[in-house]
Amino acid sequence: MNLVKINLFILILVLIFPIAVVMAKDKRAEEPPAWMEYLNVTNTSRVLVPKGTQTKKIGNLTVVESVGEYTARKVFEIENKLSEFNKTMMEIKEDVMRLKDQNATILNNTTSLEIFKGADEY
Repeated sequence: MNLVKINLFILILVLIFPIAVVMAKDKRAEEPPAWMEYLNVTNTSRVLVPKGTQTKKIGNLTVVESVGEYTARKVFEIENKLSEFNKTMMEIKEDVMRLKDQNATILNNTTSLEIFKGADEY
């Protein structure tokens, strides 16, 4: 009977020791890549996901969005930002064209002597 208890004790130590080592390891020492982050799913488990990944809580279950959902959402966000960028670029282009026209008008209405006189002031 004592031999069974000793074997059971050794078996329990062998099973629990690796778990204790893993839990005792400093989780902050592991730095994820710059584009990734650790997502705490429960108090004891975490998942390495791309930054900005969305999650949903359904009861005790944490659902992490799939790669396809994440990619589609990011592509949609990039397309919106690109559209805004193009709109801003077109506004700037119109402003530059307007300023070029105003500059041409000013140059046509002044003589070259007046332009050189104005340059001395600067």
